Amino acid sequence: MSESAKKQTKSDPSVISDDIERMKQEVLNKKTQMMLFKQLLKSEGIESNFPIVNIKHVNQMGVRYKIYSLTYTIDKDRVYTFHAEDNFTKQELSPETQVFRGPLSPGLHELLVEVIYQGNDTGVFSYINDYKIPSQMKKLIKVDKGQNLDIQIVGYEKGWALTDFKDRPDLKIKMYGSKQSKDLK
Repeated sequence: MSESAKKQTKSDPSVISDDIERMKQEVLNKKTQMMLFKQLLKSEGIESNFPIVNIKHVNQMGVRYKIYSLTYTIDKDRVYTFHAEDNFTKQELSPETQVFRGPLSPGLHELLVEVIYQGNDTGVFSYINDYKIPSQMKKLIKVDKGQNLDIQIVGYEKGWALTDFKDRPDLKIKMYGSKQSKDLK
């Protein structure tokens, strides 16, 4: 191929477009392979030897706050989502909500919790109903081999009477470990 033909190929939009499409297809293939691999781990029972992680969201916020949305992500995989607008019955979350229960491989995992609270008042302070207050927590959690893990993420009001309404929502984490019991056969 001559030098001028190489230059023309490099600047040709159809060649560039073909390269982009090829790279997109490669990425999609890799994502599909990863999803199939995860499914294989579950179906073959390989994960059955992994510790069980149990995560609950505990809402200890006052009645002037209601959860507008709640999202839990483990290692960038969304494991739980609640949006008040998507809930047709307009029910609120219970004070204690199971958000995840399942096996996780031993090691470090990133837990991301995102909550948006909405003001909830029918009296003199009804203007707070328009407030949407985000609260977020990102933690690395360590899952030990042979030890199940119970995690509680607690939404609570920090501060005191003179703390601004928007500054009160906060999250804290409580973790409890227990040894796995071995099945005797």
